[in-house]
Amino acid sequence: MKRNLFARIGVLLCGCIGFGAVLAADFDCATGTFVDAARNRKIPYKIYYPKHLEGRYPTIVVSHGLGGSRAGNEQLGKHLASHGFVAIHIQHAGSDDSLFNGLRDRGGVQVVLTRSLLDPRNAINRFLDARFVVQQLAELDSSDKLLKGHLDLQALGMAGHSYGAVSTMVAAGERVGAQYQSFKIPSIRAGLLLSPSPARGEAARAYQDVAIPLFHMTGTEDVNLVESRNVSAADRLKPYQSLAIPKQYLLVLAEADHMTFSGRRIGSREEQTRDKQHMLAILNGALAFFQAYLQDDRNAEAWLRNEYKKSLATEDVFEFK
Repeated sequence: MKRNLFARIGVLLCGCIGFGAVLAADFDCATGTFVDAARNRKIPYKIYYPKHLEGRYPTIVVSHGLGGSRAGNEQLGKHLASHGFVAIHIQHAGSDDSLFNGLRDRGGVQVVLTRSLLDPRNAINRFLDARFVVQQLAELDSSDKLLKGHLDLQALGMAGHSYGAVSTMVAAGERVGAQYQSFKIPSIRAGLLLSPSPARGEAARAYQDVAIPLFHMTGTEDVNLVESRNVSAADRLKPYQSLAIPKQYLLVLAEADHMTFSGRRIGSREEQTRDKQHMLAILNGALAFFQAYLQDDRNAEAWLRNEYKKSLATEDVFEFK
């Protein structure tokens, strides 16, 4: 099969601003679109990268939640890029913000979100999107004008919020569906799960192929916003509790809800009192985790295990295996 079955639609540089005092402004970003010709499917992306590119950088694929877009979780992308990572945020048609086009009321929102979740094609397309993008990273590294020679694809991670956390867990090896089908991406070395969801079916069977370090992040108020799906805050602990493998981390932020982990409220009128505090905990933990398991940084691993908890609020929970 020829490698030119895809085309990249023009990359556009975009102006980016750091996240308050949390981030340094030593990053930049670009947007573009992958085209998977075999599926006749476009995958828009937004890449955050160190401003002055020198050498190769660990690379992290970021998957948005239901109704999101490549613009989601920007604080995470900016923070990682400011500290020597490349983060590529991808957008999944069928479960992205296009669902809201033409809607004017909350009832309509619930209908379209539920319809998207109940369509198994959207889940499968998400999993295949991640696989396709990982394949195209080699093309970016070999021929892209901006990123050529700068992607360390031996240090590849993935992160995602909500539905994106499901996508990340599936890439890590979780088997899905009645037949426990696998969409594992073997080159993924570590995963960040923001608002994870429990496996459907038998956990031991679903997780039998998961073998990489994972950081599970949730909150005491982290319930599902889609009314037709009853996922409680306690349910979000189940992937961590079910996995017996080492290098599993769990953060439970007191009073954090589902939107805390997308960062969508920060800077808006809906921002909550503890949102910035929570985001700082998320960013610091994510950075140390990826430094430890994508850069093999033993000092970062030691800090994460021994010092990170001291930076959290007293009522927050942090533990690891």
